[in-house]
Order: sequence, then C-alpha cells, then structure tokens
Amino acid sequence: MAPQVSTCCCCVPLKAGAVIVTLFWLVFGIYVTVRNSLAIASFEFTFKFNEIQSILVIVLDGLISMGAAFGLFVLTCANTSKMLSIYSMIANGIVGINIVNYTIAIIIAVVYKSAILNACIADSTTINGDIKAECNDGYNYIVSTIILNAIITTILSVYFSIVISSYAQKRKGKERAVADEPPPYDRANDNSNDEKFKHEMS
Repeated sequence: MAPQVSTCCCCVPLKAGAVIVTLFWLVFGIYVTVRNSLAIASFEFTFKFNEIQSILVIVLDGLISMGAAFGLFVLTCANTSKMLSIYSMIANGIVGINIVNYTIAIIIAVVYKSAILNACIADSTTINGDIKAECNDGYNYIVSTIILNAIITTILSVYFSIVISSYAQKRKGKERAVADEPPPYDRANDNSNDEKFKHEMS
C-alpha cells in the first residue's frame, strides 16, 4: 500500500492540492520544452552533446506536459476513481521521467568534463590567477547544482505523486461508500404494496 496523506502541504484539501500539482507540472513542462526548443532553433550550443541533451529534455518534458494535461482533464471533467487511478500511475511515471532527466544531465557532465573544462579555459578572460582552478571550481559548482536540483525536484515529485494517489484513494472510498448504501425507503410504494396485499387476501 502506497503512503497516503490527508491534505496537501498540511493545509490544502487533496483535490485542490492535486489541481495545483498538476498545473505546476503542466506549466513547468511547457516552459522547459519551449525554452529548449528556442535554444535549438537559435543554435545556442557550444557542444554537440548539449544539443542532444536538449532534444532529450524536450521529449521528456513534453511527456510530462501531456501527462499533466491528461491529469487536469481528469480532475476537472472526468473525476472518477478509475480515471484518477490512471492519472496516479502517470504521476508515478512523471517521477521516473524527472529522475531520468537529471541522471542524463549528470552523466553528460561527468563524461564530458574534459571538453567542458577545455572550453572554459579557452574562453576565459582571466589575466591573473589560476585559470584551470577557476574553471574547475565553476565545473564543480555546476555539477553540485544539478545534483541539488535533482534531489529537491525528486523529493517534490514523489510527494506530489503521493498527493494524487491519496486523492484517488479518497475518491474511490467515497464511490464505494455510495455504492454500499441501501436504496432509499419508498414509503408510498410500500403503502401501495400493503393495499395490494390486503386486496388479494379479501
């Protein structure tokens, strides 16, 4: 059984939290996709691997945007436990995509470390001081930032998926409770049956 929460961020109702999470994923996914598309269109790359990475980011964040768009449709127009269960699985997929995205970024930074440092040294305008040490510090800062962002966004994505899963389970529980309720007592129909019985007995 997946972990569940009763509210989003301790105070926001689950449905509202699920909508906020979905909008965040949708807007962020569209922003990253558009930004990288514009970068490719304007040839803003020092290395070929940067362009390849941007293409992968466009594909992955495009998938996030499509998943979030589906989730927004479910939350606003098809708010059933079955559809919410599907969106909950998509939310888990978004967590996986986020991890893959940052893993690719870290691998590229490690594999192409020499090329990145050489380009930094070639483009450096530093006159005094150790250019290599300066570029190495810059490289370490970039890698540390990528790792920190990966940790933060992964934790947030996991929590967001738990919020969506919790809302799906809550909705399923409500639907099950309604289905288990006995039918309403029809007094008029009961009286009619009594009169019919009396008539048949007379």
